[in-house]
Amino acid sequence: MKTRLNKGMQAKKILVPSFDFKPQLGGVAHYAQELLLTFQKTYHCDITVIARELPNSTTYDQTSPFRIVRIKTPDMALIALPQWIWAVQKMIKENPPDLIFCPLWFPDASATYIATFFLGQKIPYVIAAHAMELLEGHDTLKQTLRKNLLSSLKTATFKHSQKIFPVSNYTAQILQKQMNISTEKIVVASNGVNLQTFMQTSPPVNRFLRPKKRLLTVTRLRPYKGVDMVLRSLAGLIRQGVDLHYNVVGVGADLPRLQQITADLNIQSHVSFLGSLSEKEIIQLYQDSDLFILLSRHEGTDVEGFGLVFLEAAACGLPSLGGRSGGIPDAIAEGKTGWLVTPESLPAIEKKIHELLTTPNLLSEASQNCLRHVQQHTWSVTAQKIQESLYGS
Repeated sequence: MKTRLNKGMQAKKILVPSFDFKPQLGGVAHYAQELLLTFQKTYHCDITVIARELPNSTTYDQTSPFRIVRIKTPDMALIALPQWIWAVQKMIKENPPDLIFCPLWFPDASATYIATFFLGQKIPYVIAAHAMELLEGHDTLKQTLRKNLLSSLKTATFKHSQKIFPVSNYTAQILQKQMNISTEKIVVASNGVNLQTFMQTSPPVNRFLRPKKRLLTVTRLRPYKGVDMVLRSLAGLIRQGVDLHYNVVGVGADLPRLQQITADLNIQSHVSFLGSLSEKEIIQLYQDSDLFILLSRHEGTDVEGFGLVFLEAAACGLPSLGGRSGGIPDAIAEGKTGWLVTPESLPAIEKKIHELLTTPNLLSEASQNCLRHVQQHTWSVTAQKIQESLYGS
């Protein structure tokens, strides 16, 4: 029940059912907002977003440049699916779009697939893929039920989509392995960064020559993010006499465990858990640090699909050390804008951090590479790649 897009004929009206959308925090909500803002500014599209009603959403919507239709729905996507289908059907009937862009396969694209099927509407839809939402766990009864209930729907949803845009090569490999999707249908379009936001001010001159080294992590605090491994590696470096301080920005259920590890290692004076900060405060930390670290590892269904924070750090001239897992290798140009290590190997982590902190020239050169690298990883570049894959150059 779908139709093919006509090359050279750009979509003027785009409908975006986005279960995760601002003011909600998180990578998918940020992805949706930035990409839609770029599409509207660059291609002058008429965009309508279907999103959940959230605290402060009214305030956010008042400043939005595109129409946002909010619906009251449960926070659990599986329970919310019927309402999501109804909302997509309603918007299609009111104002049929040229294209439906789905930031997630569930419930965004699955509701679109069902809605268009029952309406008999031949409206093409495309799906963005990030990684974690594709990995279905079976450790709990809830996960097993969800996997069994949605398996056929997942296959049909992707099968009937016009294009799929994974944010990394790793995510593309998951799609091909799980559903044997044709490579022609998959176009990797990585996350981008808004340079105007992150390059408004300049970092301190000669920051990499300061005696005290500043390390930074910005992330949700969950076990697979690898903050525990950073803490343990820093304890060894501090014993060797390296003068450093580690700032951790973010909130999450793993905070008490990480604080206990910090206390057990007796490095409290070298570590600050800063909680949730404003964008302006985070940018200031990016620009005032020597090294960004995020050692995410693959644990069950938890994995880093890309790692947008690596690009944000690079936009501030801050080199990164990342875990060699998931989509992180797509976000770091190894040996140029940063370095990759095995995130489960404490000796490798400690050795690499020691090398970087005691070799300022490495960090200084990588900093310049970062500023050049991000020019090719903006949201405009991402939007252009999507646009060209749909309609041609």
